[in-house]
Amino acid sequence: MRDKKEQVFKKLLHDISAGDIPNVLLLFGEETFLTDWAAAKLTERFVSESARVLDLTVFEPGTLVSDELADACRTLPMFSERKVVIIEAAFDITEEILEYAESISDPCLLIIKAVDSKSQKAAERISKRIAKFGKMYEFGPISGDELMAFIVKRFRAEGKQVSPQAANLLAASCGYTNKDIDYALYNLENDIKKIAAYQKGDVIGEDDVLAGLSDNVEHAVFKMLDSISDNKKDRAFMTLRDLLKSGADEHFILAVIAGQLELMLIVKQLRSEGMNKEQIAKKTKVHEFRVGKAMKFQQKYDENELKRILLSAYETDDKIKSGLLEPALALELLIAGI
Repeated sequence: MRDKKEQVFKKLLHDISAGDIPNVLLLFGEETFLTDWAAAKLTERFVSESARVLDLTVFEPGTLVSDELADACRTLPMFSERKVVIIEAAFDITEEILEYAESISDPCLLIIKAVDSKSQKAAERISKRIAKFGKMYEFGPISGDELMAFIVKRFRAEGKQVSPQAANLLAASCGYTNKDIDYALYNLENDIKKIAAYQKGDVIGEDDVLAGLSDNVEHAVFKMLDSISDNKKDRAFMTLRDLLKSGADEHFILAVIAGQLELMLIVKQLRSEGMNKEQIAKKTKVHEFRVGKAMKFQQKYDENELKRILLSAYETDDKIKSGLLEPALALELLIAGI
């Protein structure tokens, strides 16, 4: 059966320690950082570092040929516990390859790394087949203590310590907890590297996080809307222009703005029902930091006004996609109209 997404990496480590690793594994899910990590852990466990050239074979996407796969899997390891063969693929591997995978025996370990499939039928097809003779580990987004641990470990890898307050601020404001945007652990790792590079000391504080996230879209949108709610649109325009100069995609910026406006409208409605920040965060499954930002902004507008602003964001998207407005100008007009 498929392992739960939560703490699935801990289950993998347990299975490695217990020697409960069959001949075929499927690693997949939204978090490619974790599928890559899992493949690296398995390789580290079963392949001698000095024999990787001989005992590890990796097939990149589009390079897999069934005969070559068979040759690689039949080859005995020279100096390692197991011969490890990795297929870097999506959920489109052929029936012929699946049939061959079912026949693989010791000492070969075949690892199929699959990106999260947009085709549910394709995902179900390969998952059902591999479940009969192998194991699957599905890696989804992490949260809570796991996310905090990830941030601490990645800063440690950069030779830095991070205060609990700074780690929490980073988790809340980087965009990882926003399900409406494409921001994953690899993006978070890159932001951590930037923050660590900016800070010359050994300990990362909240000011270091804010400085390092200057070109992070989620954080910049928070700043823009904060400036607007404080009647300082000139600062909002400056933040937008800095964001565009950094190379941020205009469509992505607009998507983040629209997502935050949608949250503000929801918060407005739930506040009218008497809910506080903690209750809203629990009901919407949105981090309290984002809820808090939305609460500050929505207080300045009534529900109809928030609906008008959100509709304006949708119309801006239509104007950009139809070519009626140049993206940067469209964003400036949207901010001017809030």
